[in-house]
Amino acid sequence: EIYMIAGSKHTLYYDIYDENDAPMDMSGASIELRICEFGRPSNVTLIKSGEYIGSPINRFCVELDSEDTVHLSGKYVQQPTVTDELEEEYLPSQG
Repeated sequence: EIYMIAGSKHTLYYDIYDENDAPMDMSGASIELRICEFGRPSNVTLIKSGEYIGSPINRFCVELDSEDTVHLSGKYVQQPTVTDELEEEYLPSQG
């Protein structure tokens, strides 16, 4: 869970692991974050691209600017989507 105030900046980090809980090398992959109102998954409020950090080898981050959060109020669900170098999509987690 993440708590924040509307209009604030926040950095979200996502670490990607394989089915054996080993860190995956995500070089060449990309991430996109979708934020939806809780209980309304078809109502996407924000779509934001992130970047591969590379240290550790499995980490991405998504920077939320104050403009991204200023109109948010209530509970939301975040869904990151990772696309690897072969253009395959993975939904690593939801929260």
